[in-house]
Amino acid sequence: MKTISIPVVILAGISFYAGFYHLIVYMRTREDKKQLSFALTCIAVGFYDVFAVGVYNANSVAQAAFWQRSQVIAMMLSGAAFLWFIADYTSQRPKKALILFTAYFLLSAFVHVVDRSDLTWLSLDHPSIKNISLPNGFTVTYYEMSPGLFTDIQSFFSIPIYIFLMFMGIRYFRAGNQRAAAPLLISLTLFWIGVFNDSLVSSGVYQFIYVVEYSFMAIILLMAISLAHDIASVTDSLRESVKTIETQSNELAMAYDATLQGWAKALELYDQETEGHSRRVVDMTLRIAQTFNLCRDELVAVHRGVLLHDIGKMAIPSDILQKPGPLSEDEWEVMRQHPNHAYELLQPITYLQSALDIPYCHHERWDGKGYPRGLKGEQIPLAARIFSIVDVWDALLSDRPYRKAWPRSKTLKYIKENAGIRFDPVIVDIFFQKLE
Repeated sequence: MKTISIPVVILAGISFYAGFYHLIVYMRTREDKKQLSFALTCIAVGFYDVFAVGVYNANSVAQAAFWQRSQVIAMMLSGAAFLWFIADYTSQRPKKALILFTAYFLLSAFVHVVDRSDLTWLSLDHPSIKNISLPNGFTVTYYEMSPGLFTDIQSFFSIPIYIFLMFMGIRYFRAGNQRAAAPLLISLTLFWIGVFNDSLVSSGVYQFIYVVEYSFMAIILLMAISLAHDIASVTDSLRESVKTIETQSNELAMAYDATLQGWAKALELYDQETEGHSRRVVDMTLRIAQTFNLCRDELVAVHRGVLLHDIGKMAIPSDILQKPGPLSEDEWEVMRQHPNHAYELLQPITYLQSALDIPYCHHERWDGKGYPRGLKGEQIPLAARIFSIVDVWDALLSDRPYRKAWPRSKTLKYIKENAGIRFDPVIVDIFFQKLE
């Protein structure tokens, strides 16, 4: 590869990097279309630079012709993308002009793809051999094809397009967008200088290469910096939105938890047997649950499940729920339905589905003789296995209309004797550790 190509290779790498970066930015949201049109512009410029490397390293007129034709195609595609970028950047959409100029760019690219006559480029018998003297004293020689009639007309047709784009930039500037419009107007000026210089060099007016490549690179850098401000602004806005959402989410969660506390209190008023019960068992249940390395969300679900563990009793008739003496078998059959009532009440509420384990399963037994489903061993959810021990412990230590509270020693003996029968023996051991 010739030394002349090295700067252009670097410029191509920067163009591709900028292009794919902004393409990724667009793909994340698919909303900011100027990120997409700018990405396509950068990628097209990157290909233009790659094809320029091909021209500078061509060893024959035929090779030069292939790369030069490819350069023009890339130039047309970059022009179309840049046109839409300016429309997106300035939020201006003059449909007729956009369609007309886009059609021109695409038609020009298509003609250069399919035409091999003198219409676009003169035959290989009429090459232009460039001998460019660089400022450092080196002389660079490369082949360049002479443009045909169609290609010459393209140069003239680019003038009204440039005027149109500059008009859009000035109107954007005058609309109060001076900070955003300034790099755009500079970019448009550099774009014209680059293209005009390339035409002059091709016509042999003077010898100064790289101007078009450097102009394109300056445009990319200027607009990338401008878009970076937009991205930063959007990022700041997103951060504020996230903070607001987090605040609202926390407030909503607090409101939900307050509602659950209200439900628990309502149950206490309805069922005097459980007055203060939910509040007392929360702490011990959570202390045991923490030994299993549950995550925060799982602990929150346990907390809510404890508060709602007897919510199904709201569907039990008060004459059964508040009966001062022992329940009959038929009444027990009704009472044993309260876990099912809890499931029917809470399962449709998405917010509370994770808290269902305790209200639905805390009357299951380790030996499989519990209710409502007769689950056995580790079939019973962990939260329910933990809570069932704490629930019985608090219930036996509390007065009931039909019996007095048990002594602490008798209660603990009962729990220990039922390890492996009614309760998970591992959790029973942890329970006694927490009591010490």
